[in-house]
Amino acid sequence: MNKLRRWIKAQWDNPKMRQFVMYGFFGGLTTIVNIGLYAALTRLFGFGEEGSNIAAVICAVLFAYVTNKIFVFHSKATGFRAIAKEALYFFGGRLITAAIDIYGFKLLFTVIGMPDLMAKASLVVFIIAINYLVSKYIVFRPPSGGEEKT
Repeated sequence: MNKLRRWIKAQWDNPKMRQFVMYGFFGGLTTIVNIGLYAALTRLFGFGEEGSNIAAVICAVLFAYVTNKIFVFHSKATGFRAIAKEALYFFGGRLITAAIDIYGFKLLFTVIGMPDLMAKASLVVFIIAINYLVSKYIVFRPPSGGEEKT
């Protein structure tokens, strides 16, 4: 048991591994927001599937931006321009994956006839992977060459 604890601590002390784990954790919470809100809107409030999906995706993206900025990538962006650029890149990347989510859902649910929650869940892993790569290498990438984020 002691060996396992040391191994876990060593992994957690590795900043890259910690970032990956935190992204997975908050990605999981974002997924819960997405699917949970979708299920609540359709099952509890009786809204239509496609409109509920769009609302769920928007709320999930807003949640993801805040959690990624603060807890995962520890963004140091300051000043209006730097934060606006960061947010624009984040929401631009998420707009692309939201389109994949929305049209992928439409394809799986409406065209193929897959059950709605299965369609939502089947898109999640693919979308999380794309979002991680965009966030890590484009949105929250530290400035290069001493360039100041202002």
